[in-house]
Amino acid sequence: MTPSIVCGIDASPQAHQGLNLASLLAERLALRLVLVHAVPAATPDLLLTAPTRVPTNVDQIDFVGRDTGEQLLDQAADTHDVTGDERRLEIGNAAERLCAVAHEEQAEFVVVGSRGVGTLHSAVLGSVSTAIIRDAPCPTVVVPPAMAGPPLDGDRIVCGVQDDEDGPAVTTALRLSRKLKTQVTLVHVLPAGVEVPPAPPVAAPDANSGFEDAQRHALQSMRSLLEHASSDRRGEDEQHRIRFRRGDPTRQLLELAASTEAVLLVVGSRRRGTLRAGLLGSVSRELVRNADRPVVVCRRKPPT
Repeated sequence: MTPSIVCGIDASPQAHQGLNLASLLAERLALRLVLVHAVPAATPDLLLTAPTRVPTNVDQIDFVGRDTGEQLLDQAADTHDVTGDERRLEIGNAAERLCAVAHEEQAEFVVVGSRGVGTLHSAVLGSVSTAIIRDAPCPTVVVPPAMAGPPLDGDRIVCGVQDDEDGPAVTTALRLSRKLKTQVTLVHVLPAGVEVPPAPPVAAPDANSGFEDAQRHALQSMRSLLEHASSDRRGEDEQHRIRFRRGDPTRQLLELAASTEAVLLVVGSRRRGTLRAGLLGSVSRELVRNADRPVVVCRRKPPT
């Protein structure tokens, strides 16, 4: 089976943005595009919260949900030239079904739209995207409701790096950069009050006697990750950069992405546990909520 991109769709404008990006990524990465719409399982509980003038029994709710879902899939498929076999109408929890389809379809990315901050449904969508990021077998691409520019129109990908457990994020950023013909900027954000070292070239020697231990370790980690991820592509990654910033990680990553007109932000996120994981989780969550460009979230490599 050819690998795929799985895209969750519904009737919202945000889902339309996600579908447009998923279609472009599928074309650029030579992957199948699989469209998924999840219909909540009809239960008597739905009747208690349903507005008036809607179906009045479980069977009717189930039929209407399926019919609406089929129409959404048909419209999206017609617009983006998706065959019948690549349309999946699923019954059940949206996050669970999207993750299950991602497993079945050998997905390399799951793409979902984001409603951003301040809307009635943002908490619900946040729980769905958080669950997908946590449980999907591949990186999750979260597309904001308002894009800073045309999708994938630029020459830079910004990748946040905390330490050497961010190998999956770096590998994903480099793979995307090759297919999209962009370069990668690896960024490590230092705490406020810590001196920011000069940005070294990727191939610079490791002698950094003026750096603090934490700075030196971060630099070595980024160089090691970059070298490992690009070891089979010598000569193709010469334009990738390493940068240090200082302050709030979310703000610094967003500002750098804006100033470089990055087409994607790539970050790592752990499933659970440890204080550092909670901090990183909050960064990825805030990026997803506030970014004006797509955010690719990769599960970090667990410590050995």
